Amino acid sequence: MAEADLELSVLLNGEDEEAWCHLGEVRFKFGTEEKEEPCFEAIRKSVSLKPSYVAGWLKLGFVLFSRERVEESIEAYERAVQLPEGKDWAEADEKLGILYKMRGEEGKGKKRGEEENGEGRKEETARKVED
Repeated sequence: MAEADLELSVLLNGEDEEAWCHLGEVRFKFGTEEKEEPCFEAIRKSVSLKPSYVAGWLKLGFVLFSRERVEESIEAYERAVQLPEGKDWAEADEKLGILYKMRGEEGKGKKRGEEENGEGRKEETARKVED
């Protein structure tokens, strides 16, 4: 039922990035293997409509991560942490750490809000995130 409602929603308003993302999520949670690619396509559609849609990049990273599609998942999480309007960078940073480790690049990537100073120490940088 939820999938049919979301399919109707995107049919009526194909520019609704949240509806596309939710459709992909429903297909992922309740679908079979043949719904896997349509799941990825729906979430990709959400971020193509609004490239600054942090929740879409996080969801795409998660579903790809769940299917061990490491490179694609890294790309999605990297996009999420580069966006200024999100609040869920910790989730993306955590998953990126796992993915880089799976790829044999442990320690790669820097947590958001940290920069290396000239002496190799990390110093926190202030970043205002509007609610």
